[in-house]
Amino acid sequence: MGLRDRILTRRVSQRMMSPAAIVAAGAGSAVVVAAGAPLVLAAAAGVAAWGLVVGTAVERGAKRPSFDARSLPPPWRDYVREAQDAASRYDRALSGVQEGPVRVRLLAIGERVRDGVEQCWHIANRGLALDRAAMSLEDPRRVRDRLDDLTGREDATAQQTRAALQAQLDATERLARTRRDVGEQLQLLDARLDESVARAVELGLSADRGDVGLAGTIGSDIEAVVQDMEALRQALEETTALG
Repeated sequence: MGLRDRILTRRVSQRMMSPAAIVAAGAGSAVVVAAGAPLVLAAAAGVAAWGLVVGTAVERGAKRPSFDARSLPPPWRDYVREAQDAASRYDRALSGVQEGPVRVRLLAIGERVRDGVEQCWHIANRGLALDRAAMSLEDPRRVRDRLDDLTGREDATAQQTRAALQAQLDATERLARTRRDVGEQLQLLDARLDESVARAVELGLSADRGDVGLAGTIGSDIEAVVQDMEALRQALEETTALG
């Protein structure tokens, strides 16, 4: 959100007429007058004091971290790039929307789109962690071969070895299934985000009609996507922590 958009908010407008701002302006002018300075300086001091109070209501433009999708291998790199492309299309469309209620609503939605990119990045990195974990495990084909070698043996040592190998094989298969499910879910979430952004771009082209209700619907859809991404990321964090 740019400086102009952070200033033109209800919070700032309310602070402009707040008792604190008015008192600060009066106090600033009074101090200068008491010091014997010209009235022009007194007025300037009052405005400066008023501006300091109003300035506390301006939302600070926090810098978001940048994510380099090139640092990830496929398919995780592709998922992040897809989300980044959606956010870029959204920003380009928003830049052409005229001032008004629809633009204000779309600005807020844009923050959640960028939240979605950040969640996608974290999910992709967790997915990469699963890949690395899988690479550290023994090839399941070799495990099955070792199980086959124990066929027909029923002594205690063979039974214990068979149970250990089967547990290892089960863990490997669970990990592979988790990696596959994460990829499929992230691909679906990227597609849902793309769809919502496309509708927002279309709305931006016709923002002069002031369809704030449609903007709210799009915002709800994007919010649902981002929340699903957050849930997937949290679940992955728990899974990799247990691993």
